[in-house]
Amino acid sequence: MKKQKSLGFTGAHACLAVILLLAAATVTGGCATPRAGLDRSQQVFDDYSAGKVLDGHVYYTTGPEQAPDAILGLSRSYTLVSERWKERQVDPQSLLRLVKNMDREFGSPTSGLVGARVLNAEGDQIGVWYSVIALTGVEMQGDGKVRIDPPNPAAVMQQRDRSSK
Repeated sequence: MKKQKSLGFTGAHACLAVILLLAAATVTGGCATPRAGLDRSQQVFDDYSAGKVLDGHVYYTTGPEQAPDAILGLSRSYTLVSERWKERQVDPQSLLRLVKNMDREFGSPTSGLVGARVLNAEGDQIGVWYSVIALTGVEMQGDGKVRIDPPNPAAVMQQRDRSSK
């Protein structure tokens, strides 16, 4: 019978090696799995800054009507599940006006306003986001329904306070 070669691990070292391998597999496995959420995009930022309204999208805002906390453009293929977003009819001029008002409210166009792609669980773009906050929850609920959380009001208020100083 042929004896297997030892890797040199014994007792506690062998246990530690197994734990580290399992942890590494979990971390790399999690990275390979797309998650619904936001993906910062200079192109989306530029499109909002130019007042570009995407065909086949419904637009929503949250927060103050004239200078919202966020603007969301969602593909008509999806239904937004939320009572905290208000549907808005926008054209390039009205979208640009909202963006400029947000720029003024938060200080300047370089104040940290972010454009982002909204991604589904498969990593496909389903919408566009513009806000001073770059994180939010996106939950695919099946049957074309999606819940997209508005920005955290406390975080938005903190940004408003910073820009007013």
